[in-house]
Amino acid sequence: SRPPAPFPPAPRSPGPASRPELRRVFGELPSIAIPDEIEAGNIRCLVVIGGSPLTALPDPARTARIFEKLDALIVLDILETPLTLMASHVLSVTGQLERDDLVVESRTMLAPAIVAPVAERRATWKVLAGIGERLGVDILDGRDANTLSDCDMIRAMINAGGGDADALLAAG
Repeated sequence: SRPPAPFPPAPRSPGPASRPELRRVFGELPSIAIPDEIEAGNIRCLVVIGGSPLTALPDPARTARIFEKLDALIVLDILETPLTLMASHVLSVTGQLERDDLVVESRTMLAPAIVAPVAERRATWKVLAGIGERLGVDILDGRDANTLSDCDMIRAMINAGGGDADALLAAG
């Protein structure tokens, strides 16, 4: 059998005003632009999910100083971290063992929740859907977050990506 064809070259468009030499790739800007964009006033609110710019960006001290200029730093997390301590808003979400999830290693499989969420934590996608709703943006394409499960969302994402959720989940 033949090896898979390489990805086509990524479409490129100009970078942000503060760093025009950086190029968007698939519409996304490199994260290295975040501090410069905040400093230039182009980013006033930052939502952080599943990571920390304090450890991901090259100058943590500068990043921490610049985050003080934000109108809002919203962090979705389950633990107290240096980033949650500086956040204007911390939204507690379900942890790995509290949610259905896809695990991709040598194969893709569904990992069902092992324990029930504690402290009224909700899935990240439900929190984001609530924020979107308050902003007038429907991120669930008309679906009701209150009636959907994590597995429903996993199925929708697989199907939206061109996969066959039923076949994948039936395969175990």
